[in-house]
Amino acid sequence: MSWMDDLLSKLSGQQPAPPPINHAVFGRIWAGQRPKTDAWHWQMLDPIHHPRGEVTATWRAGREGPSQAQIAFWQWLCSHIDEVVEQSRELLAIDVAEWTEKPVPADIWQELTWKSADLPIDGDRNSDWEVSFATPTCPDVLLAVVHEQGRPLYIRVDD
Repeated sequence: MSWMDDLLSKLSGQQPAPPPINHAVFGRIWAGQRPKTDAWHWQMLDPIHHPRGEVTATWRAGREGPSQAQIAFWQWLCSHIDEVVEQSRELLAIDVAEWTEKPVPADIWQELTWKSADLPIDGDRNSDWEVSFATPTCPDVLLAVVHEQGRPLYIRVDD
């Protein structure tokens, strides 16, 4: 750790960040920040190659990295992303049509690329989490499907 990072962590009352980890499931991961009363905010440094896109994940966890429940959730999500999108179709269709300025095709994946996921802190599908998608028409805009208590509740547009 550099002297500047050490100084800043002492001034902010935070612990120094744990070193980057080469994780067996997530690849290279890093905890970039930790609010004083919260868990570390971890992120994947390199996207995975998934048939639905180049995908990264973020999550809150302890100093040691993701929990077994978060790993299991990530593996489930990667295997079931089509089901997640189908459950969110009505919500997604509104924003996809608005951003692409054309009707949503029967296969919504023609207009979506999976970009990221924010995993639940407890790794439980019935908790709060989100998945984000881009459209080919507006690749710099992310449509985040926000799940609360495991159900798709609304779309947050990040542009």
